Amino acid sequence: MRLQVIFKTRIYHCNVDPDGLVSMGILKDGWSPALTITKVLSEVRSIFTNPDHFDDGLYVSSFFSLALYWRYNAVVPGIAHLYSGDRAKHDGIAAEWTVRFAK
Repeated sequence: MRLQVIFKTRIYHCNVDPDGLVSMGILKDGWSPALTITKVLSEVRSIFTNPDHFDDGLYVSSFFSLALYWRYNAVVPGIAHLYSGDRAKHDGIAAEWTVRFAK
């Protein structure tokens, strides 16, 4: 059985869906029954400082003749795009949600 991490408080974050379910690699492809709760909580903390805000994609650089594939866990694309495009607005909304929902 795989572990799920769910926030009961609403969180404005691209890796947390509207029901509070956290999406991160360690709970999907990186899952192992040997993982400790300390490791899982460390990864949760990590996504709050470094969100996985891109969708699956392919980046091709003609300058370096290099192709990179990435897989990230953004489950709320609108939040991810705002984080990438207007960090100040994103952070303002996140702060508003904190005041509103974390009572």
